[in-house]
Amino acid sequence: MRPHPPKISVIAPVYNAEKTLRRCIDSILRQTFEDFELILINDGSKDQSGDICDEYAAKDFRVKAIHKPNGGVSSARNAGLDIAIGEYIAFADSDDYVSSEWLFDFIKNIGDTDICIQGLIEHNENPNGHIRITESNNSNDITLLLEELMTKNILGYCFIKLFKNSTIKKHNIRFDHEIKFREDDLFVLKYLEYTKSWVSIPKANYIYFIPSKNKDYGTSATECSAKLCESIITICNGHPSQKICEMQLWSIKGYSIDKILNKKPLTKREIKIYNLFKNNSNQLTSFKDNIVASLINLSHYCFPVSYLGMSTIHFLTKKNS
Repeated sequence: MRPHPPKISVIAPVYNAEKTLRRCIDSILRQTFEDFELILINDGSKDQSGDICDEYAAKDFRVKAIHKPNGGVSSARNAGLDIAIGEYIAFADSDDYVSSEWLFDFIKNIGDTDICIQGLIEHNENPNGHIRITESNNSNDITLLLEELMTKNILGYCFIKLFKNSTIKKHNIRFDHEIKFREDDLFVLKYLEYTKSWVSIPKANYIYFIPSKNKDYGTSATECSAKLCESIITICNGHPSQKICEMQLWSIKGYSIDKILNKKPLTKREIKIYNLFKNNSNQLTSFKDNIVASLINLSHYCFPVSYLGMSTIHFLTKKNS
């Protein structure tokens, strides 16, 4: 039995991961910082993943194995959040692994801030993994944090961030189980709405496995993009910085054109979001941007643009060089 609640709860959703699961679990159990619990959420796996979870839970008191019907990664992470008792929350995916200093560097640096961010190493079939790393920083400026995360393209990636469990529970922050695309981005943004201070460290202790095949996210990519924009606006108190607007506009234009091509007019809410970002940016002055802006606004009136070829759309949405 554990004499006191763990400092960190590590939540790892598991689904048909028998080929990589042991590597993931072993890397977590080899941490130099040992005051943690590992919550394995078997999300209705059809292979031997569930048995592997039970095996580790039987031999290490820090490991909990939870079995549930398949509901997706967001549902699995939420199930972990429901039972986590650690002061802090960390996440890991069952096809990834971590260095032995992963949790130690979190605890060493978080101090009295609300969130700690590290970098990651991307791993795929290419033996030379790409490293995404943060700069060393400590600040109360959440807009600065957003700019840092968006510039480094690590806004989501919940597994390279350490969260306060008290904040998550107080505000009932959960993953949106209806979203299959950038669901961790939405979780992080929701958490940042209640964040007053943060710290980032120039370490990359998490090895992130990139699947060889792209997933089909269906319409959730469009739905998620709109929710992301709304969260960013909330965090920035209705006034996102010019840099944030300029980075986010390319995403907005992309999903807007996608809806238009599928003869789905943008809602008043989506047009309002687009205009807010547009009005806070000085870059929408080119001929291409004016065309995109016109299409987005006209789409509210079901402007028929389905005849536009994909090459034209690529031209319209491609970022200016």
